Amino acid sequence: MIYTIAEWVATISESVILFVFLAATLSYKIEAPSLRIMGTILFCIVQCTVVFIFNYFYLFEGVLIVLNVLIYIAFCYIFLRQNFWYQCIVVLLAFSCLFCINSAVAVSASSVTGLTSTEVFALRNPVRIFLLFITKVMFVFALSLFSSFFRKKKLLFHPVQCISMAFIFLITFIVGVVLQRIQVENNIASWESTAIVICLISINCLLFFILFQFATQNRMKMNHAILKVQMENEQKKLQDSVRWSMEVETLRHDLKNHLFCISEYIKSQKQQEALHYIEQITGKLQKDIPHHILTDHPAVNAILDLKRMECEEHLIHLKCFIMEKMPDFNEVDLCVVLSNLLDNAIEAEKKEQKKEIRLSISIVGNYLHITIQNMISESVLQNNKTLKTSKSNAKLHGFGIQSVTDTVQKHDGMMDFYEEGCWFVADVMLKLNYK
Repeated sequence: MIYTIAEWVATISESVILFVFLAATLSYKIEAPSLRIMGTILFCIVQCTVVFIFNYFYLFEGVLIVLNVLIYIAFCYIFLRQNFWYQCIVVLLAFSCLFCINSAVAVSASSVTGLTSTEVFALRNPVRIFLLFITKVMFVFALSLFSSFFRKKKLLFHPVQCISMAFIFLITFIVGVVLQRIQVENNIASWESTAIVICLISINCLLFFILFQFATQNRMKMNHAILKVQMENEQKKLQDSVRWSMEVETLRHDLKNHLFCISEYIKSQKQQEALHYIEQITGKLQKDIPHHILTDHPAVNAILDLKRMECEEHLIHLKCFIMEKMPDFNEVDLCVVLSNLLDNAIEAEKKEQKKEIRLSISIVGNYLHITIQNMISESVLQNNKTLKTSKSNAKLHGFGIQSVTDTVQKHDGMMDFYEEGCWFVADVMLKLNYK
């Protein structure tokens, strides 16, 4: 009885380890902690129940493996972030890791004890409990390394690469399970078992290395493209700054002449003409001089002033609801979020008849809350759920959302895009690090 309980504990532990690994690697997309906990517990119960049912009725193990994989993928799809194929790779990688560890421990135990693989799997003594413990400890250690690696490296894959690698991992895993079954049923010699396990582990390591190379190349290409876009943006900002400076210089140069004309009207007792002239000047000044956003954050002021000028050029009404005292936050990351989201909103409003953008910056709890709304005449997300760029040269554009996503992840934040009536809303929360 005690050994059966040990098997149950090992199964439940394995399930919990896998769910924690997936949540830590992919992160939850649901904000409510209660829903996270309840959903995870529910899927854990379902997975363990399926395993117990299959073990009790001695059904075909291959079906159990497929069902387990589907349960974990369903959990990722409903509760966790990243795209579907990326999630599939992480799940299959975890199962491949589990298979390699189980096989390696079984072969090692067979070599040490002199038992066959079949006898090792059939053990019902303290040695079996020790092997289960060692297996789970190694599993936790391996998945911790993988999780840390995935989070730090921020691996990036194209859909075709994800599909190909997921398919290869799945085939490798199925082949490994079949070979293990043959190994158990036919009592293959110890050296043959060792050779099979080494080959399978080597294949999985090679696949992971190829996966990492793909991700590294993709990240380098994306960074290169982002740098190109940033250089274009900086060049545009420089041109705007030069134009702004020239306008100010022109106004300053004309100011002396304006004052001379006003003084002549006053000397000639033509007060009405002088007032009319002043009204004309002030109207021109209101039109020509950029409107300054007055916060205590110079970088934010500069970004918003430039974006306001761009909005005025395209007859877009920009409303800002911003607190005067900004929190202490990395100005580069803050400007990345603001400039990219405002650029997207401005680009979208150029095509609209009614043109209005609303920007709100506030503090909600321990987060800096940034909301940007732009008017839409028809649904954006219905036909473009991933918000891909609609510009003609897609290779040099469309990286703004990725830059914002990276910044949000860097600051343990949250990001969401949704539609509310005739508004498209970009909602960003950035965690503040108060000391």
